[in-house]
Amino acid sequence: MRLKTLSLLIALSFLISCSSIPTNAVLKLPPKLDYPVVVASDVSCLTDDIFNKIKKRDKLRAARIETLRAIILSTQ
Repeated sequence: MRLKTLSLLIALSFLISCSSIPTNAVLKLPPKLDYPVVVASDVSCLTDDIFNKIKKRDKLRAARIETLRAIILSTQ
């Protein structure tokens, strides 16, 4: 009898504690970032290789930001 009571108490405490966890948390969409504009004369001292790496990095960053924004929007 004691084992049944203990099992029942454990099961109830588990159900009560798990029922208080939110299942659909709403994520707020952060504002878009306002990056500074860079003109050609600012980067003229860079080699073409470095410039292309920076350009690729910026494109990848922008794509990643859009992917994360789409994920957040799909959860709302």
